[in-house]
Amino acid sequence: MKLETRNNNFDLLRLIAAFMVAYSHFLRLLDIGEDPLLKITGNIDTSELGVIVFFIISGYLVTKSFTYAKSRTQFLFNRVLRIFPGYLVCLLFCVFIVGALSTTWNIYDYLTSYKTYLFFLNSYLFTLQYQLPGVFEANPRQYTVNSAIWTLCIEFLAYLMLFVMFNNKKILKTYCVIGLTLLVVFLNIIYHEERVLFAHQVDDPLGAYFLYYFNFTESLRFVLYFFIGSMFSLFKSTVTTNKYIFLLCVISWVLSWQTQYYDVIELLTVPYCVLFLGLTYNKNIDLFFKKVGDLSYGVYLYHSPVAQFVWYKGHLTFDTFEMVLMSIFLTLLLSAISWHLVERMALGYKSYSYSKIKNRPSQSSFESNRVNK
Repeated sequence: MKLETRNNNFDLLRLIAAFMVAYSHFLRLLDIGEDPLLKITGNIDTSELGVIVFFIISGYLVTKSFTYAKSRTQFLFNRVLRIFPGYLVCLLFCVFIVGALSTTWNIYDYLTSYKTYLFFLNSYLFTLQYQLPGVFEANPRQYTVNSAIWTLCIEFLAYLMLFVMFNNKKILKTYCVIGLTLLVVFLNIIYHEERVLFAHQVDDPLGAYFLYYFNFTESLRFVLYFFIGSMFSLFKSTVTTNKYIFLLCVISWVLSWQTQYYDVIELLTVPYCVLFLGLTYNKNIDLFFKKVGDLSYGVYLYHSPVAQFVWYKGHLTFDTFEMVLMSIFLTLLLSAISWHLVERMALGYKSYSYSKIKNRPSQSSFESNRVNK
């Protein structure tokens, strides 16, 4: 089957990837234990694999939508609509709901402190502030309010790279090939070395209320997977999905566990497996997600603050299994609210040019413009 097909199960695959990230974070945030996938493979944990799946799918779908965009400005505007509305609402939720109900500070002091509002520096994506004053000080993972949002800056960086490279399909393909080659060479040189981390923090170590964090090595790796997905999208007319190639890729990936060749094998096999599964269409699954909506982004955004809050409020009352169930339920509830009341409404504007944004789209526009991330 050619990759050109419009029918896919990417909504399901993205939701699974989001819960892979949530699962790995729950293990740490709820003080359950180590990630079993990391023990088995010796190279990658469940959350990292989930993020890789996200970036492969995003590269494939975003590049596909890019090639059909009316202009570069329209493309970038659509990407802003996909990322920022749900994200900004999540930041408000973290500060005024989770933070306000969890802080050990007097509520007046919390709401009037400049340190509280530094959390909104996260709205720039590239400057991340994980902490809120007096929040989650005694949790297993201390101080961290939302540990998942740091990858959003990397994804938006990949969008900007597409924006810069775009002119026409031929030029875009050329830049992708050159860029991928350079990235692979660079990764081979530095990946097994000590990770390059840029961080700057002010205040004492336990109360660092300003943190600039950027893991260059991991960021470059995720961008690489984004552009692998992009390459599959650009050459979709010449690439086919084949179950035998898929099985060969799975076997090769499994055999690479606990070996020094894992990173190279992962790079050669996982993207194909992800796209094979995403393009294996099931009508019932597609109908289900058309009714329920795309909850993956909400799960990714909300699982961390929810799990932290559940542990803070319930660890003396509930056992681990009950806290996991509560975390999953609340995360899905908030994800559904985010999709239906924030994300889908924002995406209703995607067919409108930037200059016409003041004209509010009709309800039919909202329904017809449901898009993939």
